[in-house]
Amino acid sequence: TSIAQDKKFGRDFLTGLPNRDIFIDRVERAMVQVNRAGGSAALLMMGLDRFTMVNDALGHAAGDHLLTEVARRLCAGIRETDTAVRLEGDRFALVMTMAGDNDSVIVAEKMLAAVKEPFAIDGQEVVVTFSIGIALYPQDADRAEALIKQAENALHHAKLSGRNRYQFFSKDMNNKARSRLDLESRMRRALANQEFVVYYQPKVSAGDNRIVGAESLIRWLDPDKGMINPGDFIPVAEETGLIEQIGTWVLRRSCQQMRAWLDEGLNAVKVSVNVSARQFRSRALLETVTGVLAETGLDPKWLELEITESMLMNDVEGAVRKMTALRDLGLGLSIDDFGTGYSSLSYLGRFPITTLKIDRAFIADVDRNPKTAEIARAIIGLSRGLNLEVVAEGCEIAAHIDFLKDNGCDTVQGFFYSRAVPAEQFRAMLIDGFLHGQL
Repeated sequence: TSIAQDKKFGRDFLTGLPNRDIFIDRVERAMVQVNRAGGSAALLMMGLDRFTMVNDALGHAAGDHLLTEVARRLCAGIRETDTAVRLEGDRFALVMTMAGDNDSVIVAEKMLAAVKEPFAIDGQEVVVTFSIGIALYPQDADRAEALIKQAENALHHAKLSGRNRYQFFSKDMNNKARSRLDLESRMRRALANQEFVVYYQPKVSAGDNRIVGAESLIRWLDPDKGMINPGDFIPVAEETGLIEQIGTWVLRRSCQQMRAWLDEGLNAVKVSVNVSARQFRSRALLETVTGVLAETGLDPKWLELEITESMLMNDVEGAVRKMTALRDLGLGLSIDDFGTGYSSLSYLGRFPITTLKIDRAFIADVDRNPKTAEIARAIIGLSRGLNLEVVAEGCEIAAHIDFLKDNGCDTVQGFFYSRAVPAEQFRAMLIDGFLHGQL
């Protein structure tokens, strides 16, 4: 097709991406969608750093080849609902809608990483970087033209600040992004320096107060900032992919610890380790679990993996296959937070699980809210009917324990007995074998 035809259809003749003619329309559409469905829209203005040097050194044909390759990498890194645009020269843009402001940080980091990988251009290895300016709707502007202007201003500042970086128009978002980047680099350091530790929360038999299990929970003892709440770092670990390394570390540490206690002759209990959504989706999960069990020498019967209900629903067939392979190793599988997700009961019989955990939301007022009590009774009855162990979490007062005991719930977990404690303290609990709660 001729250049004129391409322009007519709003396409850039070199890269095949939408061009400036379509750009404003896509920005306006994203704003309309946000007005209708909530969330926010992000506009990322992107410019290659020192592109003219490539043109001068290798010629315009090589420069054009580089631009088409950049366009290809941009398209590979975005969702179908996002729009990548070539504006002119080495300028590109990305228009996206998102649920949270942090999503634009994740995309910007992905784009920086994608472009930083060397390009093979006419037999030469070419390395370039991006500068990115980000403006958000409705936070930064209320019209498409103004939003574009803010993103261009942010790009200008990114170039002035040293290139190969992203910059928000809003100071507040720049601060947020910086603290998020700081948290990510501190987490990488924490993994290398072994600043993470595993705490254990006991699971107790409601009938006789015997300790029957433990849930492994990660804690971060930062040398500068002290104990950091998992709620502050786990979401960032999930977004950046660090959760896979952290999750594998918790699994290995928990299995090593359980094996050490067994070797010591202590009354062994099954240890439950949480699996994140990203870990569960990973192809390496089965291999990781098999490797850790082989390396630590722990019999799989002492290990249980906890999976949240919502993780299973994107691809039910794939989830069943993966869970069956894990069960075939001989370990237990628990569905965590049961009742808070959106799984159909018809799937429950298909998932090869051994345990259901009643979410704390149903336990909190079970002693005074007849409706929650009825839901808890139904989950207990369902579990017994399916021959599953049922565990109630979030048990904080004697009335919770009495209700669960009266209604046939085998196992309870919560502050009534103990919060999560360091390994040495849990070892002392294992030696005793019983916990009597807050008498």
